[in-house]
Amino acid sequence: MTSTWAALARRNATVMLWLLVAGLSHGYQAPPDLPADEPPPKEEKTSSGTAEQPPVPGTIFEHETTDPDSNADPYFEHHLPGLLPTERFRKEYVDPIWGILDFRVFPVGQRIASNGVEFDPLFLLDLNFNVMLWRKKRIYQFANLDFWGQKAAPGITNSKQGNFDFSKREFDCNLGLAWNFHSSWEARAFAYSFNNLNRGTSKVSPNGFNDGVALEGRYYLDPTYADLGSAAFDQARATFLSMGYYPSKSMVDGTGYQFKPGPFARAYLTCDLIDERCYLFGNFVLTGTRDFEAQLFEIDAGVAARPFTSAPRLELRTGTLDTVTLQGGDVKPSFYLAIRYVY
Repeated sequence: MTSTWAALARRNATVMLWLLVAGLSHGYQAPPDLPADEPPPKEEKTSSGTAEQPPVPGTIFEHETTDPDSNADPYFEHHLPGLLPTERFRKEYVDPIWGILDFRVFPVGQRIASNGVEFDPLFLLDLNFNVMLWRKKRIYQFANLDFWGQKAAPGITNSKQGNFDFSKREFDCNLGLAWNFHSSWEARAFAYSFNNLNRGTSKVSPNGFNDGVALEGRYYLDPTYADLGSAAFDQARATFLSMGYYPSKSMVDGTGYQFKPGPFARAYLTCDLIDERCYLFGNFVLTGTRDFEAQLFEIDAGVAARPFTSAPRLELRTGTLDTVTLQGGDVKPSFYLAIRYVY
């Protein structure tokens, strides 16, 4: 009996030990042996040639971007590389409207109106206005509007107003399109109209005007032109050289002679005196006739200062506005004081 119970106990212990070993090894399966001539599986490659890695929470990869418009504007990639669009807009680099508002007073001087009559200018209100139409192609519209006032004189103004009276003398406008087609090069096309507002010999309406169209090519010299269409652009410091041609209509020279204009050349230059807040400026325009003879030379030159740190774009100027008729040597000089704002 004893030997029978001992044999049964040994058999039960063997079964329990086998079950224990089987339970400990449950859930683990050894990888199958690979044949010696079969290489391990390769990692899948992406289109860029790098292995695709599983995403890690909170990680931003180089090929991902948080700004869907990062490549929307080639202008920024060319002029402001390395800045995200959010940073560019935060720095107010986009500005679709810019220009200059200018008011001049003439203590002394003479000028020829568009009807060929000489008058003594009192003031000039000048507005230069620009609007970016197509930023990607750098195309914008520009307008120059000049309103001239004449000093009081017998037969021209109301004598009862005394020295406070003036006459609306002339309104000039220049409207066109500009295209920055490459680097610092710009192409322009515009129409001009010089309108005499004083009645002259008529008792009913003004008479005498000049108008026409022109084509112009400019090359900008100052690096500020790269900021065109942005808040950093300073038009008063954007120096340039240009050449163009008037294919139609008429102009008047400093003697009142009407002529048909042809080629013209222009240079706008500045030179710092102490720093950028005080500088010399010169705007020189040479206009020839349809026969390529030099006819008219206009000079606008002087000194400009920006003395107010709280208003860095507010500018004070003093200078001369002279008209020289090259065929005959007549000169119409004038002296002015101006206040202007570059916006």
